[in-house]
Amino acid sequence: MQSIGFKKTSIKSTLVVIGPSDINKLFLFTSITKQKYLRTIDSLAKYLSTKFEQLYIIPDDGVFLDFAISFKKYNSNVCAYLPNNHELKYKLLEENTKKHHLNIKYTDWNWMKLNNLVVRNADTVLCLGYSSGVFIEIGNIKIARMWENKDISLIIDTRFVSSLLPKELAFDLPIIYYSSLQELKKHFEKL
Repeated sequence: MQSIGFKKTSIKSTLVVIGPSDINKLFLFTSITKQKYLRTIDSLAKYLSTKFEQLYIIPDDGVFLDFAISFKKYNSNVCAYLPNNHELKYKLLEENTKKHHLNIKYTDWNWMKLNNLVVRNADTVLCLGYSSGVFIEIGNIKIARMWENKDISLIIDTRFVSSLLPKELAFDLPIIYYSSLQELKKHFEKL
């Protein structure tokens, strides 16, 4: 597997955030409000910036960009991966990266490869909402764990999702669910 551009400096050092590009899905399908959304994102980012050395994102509009902006206030090591410049939304991604002063990682990858490789090179994946793309990314965690022998953790904030994952998916993946920052902190205390 190709992992050019991914630099790990210690065990469990990299975090990837996945979720919907359209944050209105959160307000439509969950109980999180617009007022609570940014406060929750910021408190998570502040805490997780102390637990991880790097954040990997694809800087599309949505949950991951909002999280990255908050994370960067506390830890400047945010790597924004861009697909090749012929891909859909390339200009938007590049503009978001430059506007928020994220560390740009140019690739020659198409969207499918980009989404797969970013998730498969993380130590921990934080899920802040569901979308069709999120389920593809979750599937890639299983592939990386089984075929590439990687120890990737999946943590899901239940405030951002309408339901737990189906039992069939949970059977194949170690998933940690939490519903508050205090619960998430308890999880990290056990490590």
